Amino acid sequence: ENIDRYPDASEFGGFGRFSASGIFARHVKGLVLSDLDFELLGKDDRPLMSFDDVHNSKVKDIAVSGEPVTDKYRIDENCTKLTIQDEE
Repeated sequence: ENIDRYPDASEFGGFGRFSASGIFARHVKGLVLSDLDFELLGKDDRPLMSFDDVHNSKVKDIAVSGEPVTDKYRIDENCTKLTIQDEE
């Protein structure tokens, strides 16, 4: 990490792009995401949402339309008490 360069987007993801096609959350406590709709316009091999060092947080009712998602969520093992409830 290079904290002095935040929030420079080029610091994330290796090839100058974020590690998620929708939401990338890092170093967060108490995040709540609810009732979100994503429309993917093209194929993207990245997960829709990526979580790194996220704690005491909740993700609920996330819908995706358009191109199929390879992996909807990527959750690093350093996350704790992250609850995900998808629409059915």
